[in-house]
Amino acid sequence: TLNITGSYASPKSLIITSLYQQVCSEILNEFTYLASMASLHCYLTNTREGIELHISGYNDKLHVLLEKVIEKMGALHTVPQELLDRLIQKYQKQLLNFFVAAPYSHAMHAADRLLMETKWTTEEKLASLDTITLQDLEYYIQSVLPASIKSIELLVHGNVTSEQAKTYADIITQQFRPSTLSSSSFVNEARVVQLEPGTNTLFRLEEYNPDNTNSCLEVVLLVGPMELAQNAVLSLVNHLIREPAFHELRTQEQLGYLVHSSINTSGDNIKGLLLLIQSDQYDPVHLNERVDVFLKGFRNKLVNMTDEEFQTNVDAVVATLLEKNKNLSEESSKYWDAISKHHYVFHRTARIADHVQHLKKVDVIRFYDKFISASSPHRHKLSVEVFAKQHAETTMKEEPVGVKTGRTTLLEESGLDSFKRSRPLYPLQADADVSGMVLPTKEEGDDAN
Repeated sequence: TLNITGSYASPKSLIITSLYQQVCSEILNEFTYLASMASLHCYLTNTREGIELHISGYNDKLHVLLEKVIEKMGALHTVPQELLDRLIQKYQKQLLNFFVAAPYSHAMHAADRLLMETKWTTEEKLASLDTITLQDLEYYIQSVLPASIKSIELLVHGNVTSEQAKTYADIITQQFRPSTLSSSSFVNEARVVQLEPGTNTLFRLEEYNPDNTNSCLEVVLLVGPMELAQNAVLSLVNHLIREPAFHELRTQEQLGYLVHSSINTSGDNIKGLLLLIQSDQYDPVHLNERVDVFLKGFRNKLVNMTDEEFQTNVDAVVATLLEKNKNLSEESSKYWDAISKHHYVFHRTARIADHVQHLKKVDVIRFYDKFISASSPHRHKLSVEVFAKQHAETTMKEEPVGVKTGRTTLLEESGLDSFKRSRPLYPLQADADVSGMVLPTKEEGDDAN
């Protein structure tokens, strides 16, 4: 990753960084297609922190492809107007497709907007895209980008030696010179909003596409930043709740075709339990009520669960966490996740599995009572209700239960930013100690001998 300072500082900086990535991809296509015929693959992606470069293939020729890619990216100073016009038009179409996407994607986007300190809307991106000129992009490439690369994070995994890995790093750093090589540098911190404990936060909005008859509910029960032991309990709770939620909310009550539950991650390490229902029959208010009833009843199932049944579920979670990687790419993705999220715990799933093995039913019930149960003073519940046109005309304007008593905070589009400014943020993740991972320099190695 080229960690670029300010790449997410404004909608315009996000757009212009993305356009630079797309221009590079277009230019690299001249030879990356031919390289793919020889099983050498390359692609670029845009992230919150900057630009990611992925290269894979046979190790004996990988450095040749890397050198060619870095050389082309470094030689880029001007952009043809025709290419920029085409990329802007393509980007605009991609952004506009958001408004006709499924309601569940709108609910997930709205939840991110509420929980993330900075989350640019599609409307803001479209407005910024209209202002981008060729001069803006070329100035960014020639002047802004070289001074904004704060650090470079690199993963080399596979049939390579440590010396070859350092050679790959040299190829990149000789062209893109970072201001620091500190592995713990946070460039564009993903800060997360803290909700009021013991209350419900409700964000309501109308479905963007009036022709879509589906409404959607997303519920996030925030737990917060967690160590591996607490992450293990959440993993087990997520496993325990998945099948009953689907069976009760979809199969029995037939609330909607799409019923989903999973672990939600905001920022790098703020986790919670997510439940989502999309329905063309029921409005989000009714869906929210049924989720509350389900969560209340599920506690009884936990309490009444036999030790044998509980242990069976523990063993299933452990087996999933310890499942062998299917290929090198899957293994690399896990290692890269540890790097991109800055915790550098490369065998995280195995360590979580070890904690899961030692869990007792009482541990799960205590966790459930603290973070999931409606009566808990520690629970943080976020509900996003997306109303289809037919439901917006009937139930959207109804006052939710708990507003008058202060137990529920109702938010609409106009009050979202002021609400976020009024709330504290979760603390940043502590810098990981990577001193033990540093390879000795050649001089240090000679001294040791």
